[in-house]
Amino acid sequence: MGSNSDPITLHKYLYANADPVDMVDPSGNFSLGSFSAASTISGTLTAINLGSSALDLYLIGTGERELTYRDVGFAVLIATGGAAAGKLINLLVKTKKAKKVLSALEENASQSAYLAAKNVRNWVPKNKHMRSSTSGTKAKFDTDDPEQVKSWVSEVLNSPRRLHLPNGDSTDSFQIIVDMGREIGVKGQRKIRVVVTDAGKIITAFPVHKQ
Repeated sequence: MGSNSDPITLHKYLYANADPVDMVDPSGNFSLGSFSAASTISGTLTAINLGSSALDLYLIGTGERELTYRDVGFAVLIATGGAAAGKLINLLVKTKKAKKVLSALEENASQSAYLAAKNVRNWVPKNKHMRSSTSGTKAKFDTDDPEQVKSWVSEVLNSPRRLHLPNGDSTDSFQIIVDMGREIGVKGQRKIRVVVTDAGKIITAFPVHKQ
């Protein structure tokens, strides 16, 4: 067993990563020290009452599983929740892999937002997100004017304050979120979430209270 991201672990005859003072390897498969990153992440998640897969935490912590857009995006998202949550993003972005994933996310989402900004005029806001809609959703703009919504969405896509997040498990779409600094939703929402494809197509847009 070993990790390409930590070459010393690939040596078949080294005990405890060549550090028997600080590490123990009772099974011969890994050093207990390799649990440190995963354990720290797990503790942070527990502190902020978030569930997670112990296996995923171990694999990320030891470098056996690659970080994805979703992993880093999730960390960015919860980092806005306070000091405790912010510890997780600090842990993840310290690794070269996480920095690479985050950089790719930023670059791809930014390019998608740029392309989408050019397509706003051809996009039609969904009726269920308009003020007078009888749909059950609370995510409604405080207007029935689609041109006003287009203007707001254009502002989001061109804003230097954009927050870029992955769109669930999708690898070809992103969420763009901006705090407009004023109420734009019927429930007092001040933020707008725009979902765009990597080709610049706007999938949907609606007001939100949180990221």
